Amino acid sequence: MPAPTAGISLQDKMDLNALLLASGADIEVMNLIRQQLSALKGGGMLRYAAPSAVTALILSDVIGDDLRAVASGPTVSPIGTRAQARAALGFGTLGRCSRPGEIGLGTGR
Repeated sequence: MPAPTAGISLQDKMDLNALLLASGADIEVMNLIRQQLSALKGGGMLRYAAPSAVTALILSDVIGDDLRAVASGPTVSPIGTRAQARAALGFGTLGRCSRPGEIGLGTGR
């Protein structure tokens, strides 16, 4: 379900995903960052569906079954804030390969 936020291209999201996968970051860190760059992840799908009722049937492969991390949580609250996602970019390879402003995590929330 690609739905980049304003100012982010699908190619930007694909490049970031490749970087995240190569970084060694765990799924919670990866999805924390990805949620901030998506209109649907981190509860975005639920916001679009409002005021309709939404029922989500979720099959998890995430250790601990944190619904915010499963499929990037399209029907639940986000893992964290834009500021937390910026901070997570300092993890492993991410801090050396990317600057927050270049991937849409400059200033804000």
